[in-house]
Amino acid sequence: MFADKYLITVCLLAFVLGSLATTPNMNNICALLPEKSKISAASCDSYYLCIGDVAQLQKCSGSQHFNKDTQQCLPADQVNCFDGTAEDPCNGRAVGTWAPVSDSCTDFYYCGANGAQRSSCPNGNHFHDGNQKCVHANQHPCTTVGTNNPDEPPVVSVNLCNYIQNSIYFGSPASCNFWNKCVNNVMTSGTCPTGFDYNVKISKCDFPTEFVCSQLTHDPLLTGAVGSGGSCSKKGIRKSAVACAGYYQCDGSVYQYYLCTKGQFYDTITQTCVSRQSARNNCDRCSGSKSQFVNQYSTTGCSGYLVCKNGVQQSKGNCSKGMFFNEDMGACVNQNPEFGCCYPKPAGNH
Repeated sequence: MFADKYLITVCLLAFVLGSLATTPNMNNICALLPEKSKISAASCDSYYLCIGDVAQLQKCSGSQHFNKDTQQCLPADQVNCFDGTAEDPCNGRAVGTWAPVSDSCTDFYYCGANGAQRSSCPNGNHFHDGNQKCVHANQHPCTTVGTNNPDEPPVVSVNLCNYIQNSIYFGSPASCNFWNKCVNNVMTSGTCPTGFDYNVKISKCDFPTEFVCSQLTHDPLLTGAVGSGGSCSKKGIRKSAVACAGYYQCDGSVYQYYLCTKGQFYDTITQTCVSRQSARNNCDRCSGSKSQFVNQYSTTGCSGYLVCKNGVQQSKGNCSKGMFFNEDMGACVNQNPEFGCCYPKPAGNH
């Protein structure tokens, strides 16, 4: 237990994502909140106002800074905020988690309520940002702590509570009946009673209607922040996630979440990231697409399609007998497009 006296693992860690982008789509955050909510921006003197699920950038007057918890612009000395351009190691991380030191393999910062506090791993051990703990040096070779094992995808952390007001309830981007709440910038989650969905407009569980569950975007950055891959024991094994572009990889104790390169989906057969149309993955294929119609996942043929709105599945449909759907053309056609997502072929043949 060489690291335990230095690092006590908290239950709710910011979930790690294999993406270079650490800033989520602000419109998708607004979708989780009631109308006219305000969310933090990268710059201390700015914030986003949610109007019709659209995040509109606003600026505080004078030298004031935005306080997400009071939802007000206040004198800068009354707001604990780090500008997105400042060199704050805990920027974008939850209180109670740890951050790497860019020029050291052994040092780390504890992200406390009063700011970053630097410390070191004992006995020459290395700090592993993905695992949020000190590990033996041979378990995490590095030249700087920001460089992960070359055999593993890069990871960064994300936390919705850095943007959303503490102590209020808000929706889940991955489940209609889940709700979330931030307490001291650490997120907790729960579910509505059976038969109810969470209504972000009134911040309560409500009877399902076509307007309830409008927050369901499956944004990988956001679903990564609220999900968990569970425990595991065999390092390197993978499994699919809810998001088409995401997957879980075992680090030897828990499944960590990663994202494919932009435009790619996770293929459950080869367990690699491939082109969007080639991915054999029974997920919401509307995700990441601006099209109104996309091919439906199938193991029998390409006749089915999904109806999409804002990158989220709304319904399903099928072409008439003998016809095939081609999402590139947005129509039912005579020729089978033979996309890997819907045209069954052995692995490696498409």
